[in-house]
Order: sequence, then structure tokens, then C-alpha cells
Amino acid sequence: MHSPALNQKPLTALDLLQDDKDFAEPAEEAEEVNSKLFMQFLPIIGKTPMRKSFSLHSHTHALVVFFVAESRCGASDRVKNLIRKHGGICTEFHECCTIQIKPNVHYEMSSFYPGEIYEETWLYKCISANKIVKKEEFFLMTCPSDKGQRLNLSKRKRFTIMEGLTLYKILGKKKVASETNQFWQRIVENNKLPERSVDSLKKFWQVHENKTQEEFLCESIFHKVDFCLSFKEIPLKDELETKLRGTHFEVFELLEMQAQD
Repeated sequence: MHSPALNQKPLTALDLLQDDKDFAEPAEEAEEVNSKLFMQFLPIIGKTPMRKSFSLHSHTHALVVFFVAESRCGASDRVKNLIRKHGGICTEFHECCTIQIKPNVHYEMSSFYPGEIYEETWLYKCISANKIVKKEEFFLMTCPSDKGQRLNLSKRKRFTIMEGLTLYKILGKKKVASETNQFWQRIVENNKLPERSVDSLKKFWQVHENKTQEEFLCESIFHKVDFCLSFKEIPLKDELETKLRGTHFEVFELLEMQAQD
């Protein structure tokens, strides 16, 4: 199936809802299943999800997380089973660390969450190549905020590890005081951190802007911060904590001293 290029005319909601008549699943069943295909290097310890490298060489793996829109015909179950078989996991909703997938069947826009939506075909391309390939050419469209489902996130909900790492990736070394409200509003409108307000983003970054990503991750592990909205525990947490305590033992020592005061 030919995927729409990003420089072509944007897809409409009607385009999105149509079935892909020329779609055919590749004959991957006969090939050996790679149960670690949809895995990624955990941020900070090795690489950010399928993106750029950091200076640290040791790494651990975490599962790539997907949201697959539900369907009544069983298509969503088929796609979820495919993802799990190749090492990924699926959640009940779309958040900052998930990839939102549309199975190859008819859907209403209300089935999705605000944010980017990608074709099911991308999964088969990865399986065929036996590696994670760039998903941009399989981009369908962005679900607008006023059409999709909502997380109904509480304003008191503490930022998760993945939300924090997402903000670190967006902001780099920017300072809260140097950025206008328009800058923060663009982050909100792009749904990179779903349902987080401008004020909550600014407050979080004001506390963390002078800390490295590694320090943030150490603090999050020590204080048992939720990994993401979908599940609390960090994948392979013991391995990750052991490596961090080895490379950033002074951070954990300070945290332990502060906890005793």
C-alpha cells in the first residue's frame, strides 16, 4: 500500500475513515518471530526512543508502547497480538510515550486521542525489515483536540517519568523565565504532553531546569514516580537502578540524606 507523503495534500477525516482496499498483510508468519523487535533503549541510559544517542554507553531495554484504536470486528485484537508477539505492549489510552495506530478498518474520529495517528502498515514494514523503520512516511493525520477522546487527567496528578523525559527532550537547556506563554502554549496545542496545562509545564520545568535528565531519573526512581500513565513500574527497573546507582551514586547518597532529615 502506498503511504501518503508528508508533502502531499493533507488527509481529511473522510480519508482516514476509509478502508484501505489494496491492503495485504505480508507473509511474515513463516519467518522467525523477533520477540524483541518493538523494544527501545530506555532514555538516558542509552538512547531516547528510536532517536538520538546520549553520551552514556551502558543501556537497558524498555518496551515500545502502542495505543491501538478499538474496533468491533476484531481488527484491533489482531494488531495488538501482532505487536505483543514482536515485543511491544499496548495500553488502553494514548499518552506522551505511546504510538497511536489505526488498524486497516473503518473508524470514527472519536475512536482516537488527540495527536498523531499512524498506519498499521508501519508495523508490517518494521517486521519485514526486522528493525524499527522511520514511521513518518506512514503518518495518516493528527486527531484534533476537539474530536478525540480525553484522558481526564487530574490537575494534581504528578508528572510521570516519561512525561518528564518528553519535556526534557523538547526543552533541552531552556529556562522558564526566557520563554513566553506562547512558547508553552504551542507545546500544549501539539499534544506532546496530553492534557497538561501551560502552568503545570512551567511549574515542573521551574523545579527541574537546572537538573540533568540523569538526575531527574535518579530522583524519580528514588521517590517511586510512576513510569507512565498506563503503568507504574519502570520496565526492567532493577537493572536500570543498578546502573544509575553505579554512575550517579552521589545523587542517590544526597537523596538518602535528605530523606533522613
